[in-house]
Amino acid sequence: MARWVGFLLLLLANLGFAQGNRVLRGGDIIELRVASNPSLCVIRKIDSQGLISLPGVGKVCLGGLNSENAAKEVCRVAGLSASDVEVLFRGSEGRSIRYEGAVKSTGELVFFEGIRLSDVVRAAAPTEAADLDGVIIESELGETSTVTFDPNSGRLSNNPRLRSGDRVIFPRFTGNSTINILGGVNKVGSVNYESGMTLASAIKANGGISPHGNQAEVRIVRRGADVGIFNLDKDGDTPLQRGDTVVVGLTTVRRFLTVVGEVKEGGLVPWKQGLTLKEAVQLAGGPLKEAGITGIRVQRLVGDKRFRRVLDLQLDGAFVLEANDIITVPPKILAKANTNQAPSNEPRRVVPPR
Repeated sequence: MARWVGFLLLLLANLGFAQGNRVLRGGDIIELRVASNPSLCVIRKIDSQGLISLPGVGKVCLGGLNSENAAKEVCRVAGLSASDVEVLFRGSEGRSIRYEGAVKSTGELVFFEGIRLSDVVRAAAPTEAADLDGVIIESELGETSTVTFDPNSGRLSNNPRLRSGDRVIFPRFTGNSTINILGGVNKVGSVNYESGMTLASAIKANGGISPHGNQAEVRIVRRGADVGIFNLDKDGDTPLQRGDTVVVGLTTVRRFLTVVGEVKEGGLVPWKQGLTLKEAVQLAGGPLKEAGITGIRVQRLVGDKRFRRVLDLQLDGAFVLEANDIITVPPKILAKANTNQAPSNEPRRVVPPR
């Protein structure tokens, strides 16, 4: 019990020390205690010029003084004994909240009841260099706290309410400035973070989704915690932050199509949603020098019927393929014949030889 009493007394002493050393400014509210003259025991607000008015005394300038020196000034002007007067800081009325550091421009935000750190962030517009994991809040009494700003966490500690006269400092980021890309991508590794980087642009910078990647299951990990699971098609514009890790899930069922003929590595090619003719040919090693790329034949089984389409790799490279398609790249001598047999704009049923 004695230990707790001692701790409380120490806490009160430190608070009194902080108040005594605080410089008084316009808008501050003070309490004046005068043992020998009860009529001077008043609560006053310091005006914009640093003045207060005392009954029977007149104007006294306290702006720029701490509580101890303010008491001495009251004694001097009122002709009182130094031991008679005590000046106590009681808060501020209508003071602004200042912000500075890694922001577009330093400034102030008018205080209102219930104001939170997120309100200051909107007004301050922190730059990309700002470390939002280490926002510093300094009270008028000189007390400081460091906040990891995250308005979506639902925790008050990540988006605290502010007090009148607080100062918010946004330090510069000094940690990891890369985005890690893992899982079902063509190139696992990291990319340098750039202003405005999104989920889609980061994955594209690492070669895009691999044939085995699941673009509907992309996870963002931030500061060791999952932000959520995203669909790249719908959520590709999701903004990233420095140090994020992006994990692309893998498909559970692997599917293929076939590329044969005048290509360097003919055979089965892993299929993925959205795979184009140009991509499939490249996955097969690319066309040989003697390949007839103007008459590539695509065969597709629909139900129990097989259809054929003839495409030009340069003109129709964006043609989207399906799993189990068969792509035949003919030699140049046969490319023209393929083109004459079937127009590239209409699928044609293949009639088997009798």
